[in-house]
Amino acid sequence: TLEITATGDLEFPFFAMAYCPELDRYASGRWGGESIDVSDGDMNLLATYSVELPSTVSQGVWCDESYLYFVRSANNGHSSEIRVYDWEGTLIYEIPLMLDSVIEPESISIFDGVAYIVCNVAGFANGLVYSLTLSTTAQG
Repeated sequence: TLEITATGDLEFPFFAMAYCPELDRYASGRWGGESIDVSDGDMNLLATYSVELPSTVSQGVWCDESYLYFVRSANNGHSSEIRVYDWEGTLIYEIPLMLDSVIEPESISIFDGVAYIVCNVAGFANGLVYSLTLSTTAQG
């Protein structure tokens, strides 16, 4: 219905948050991406994981029952990327995104194995949406 049913304050800051209905859990990233928080469906903090602070800029997150997908934009010579963690905060994949320097990925959504990345384009009124097919190989 898009009605606001409740509001409140969280004990911790975050740059992006995603919900996994299969697990009834939320995943969020703090500040620059040096911590990942996992909360239950009632927003009770279950765990905080310290992770390596990425050189890229914090943007959006998506999650499913296996992974947390953080899309991050380029910064100081480091390319945009997707960082994939498991629900215990272990970095599983780093996927570089070779985007033009004026393209800034903002958010990520995944549907049927396809990642959709919404991007802002500096100097233009409209944005871009990229789609990536996700798969794993025997090598990871």
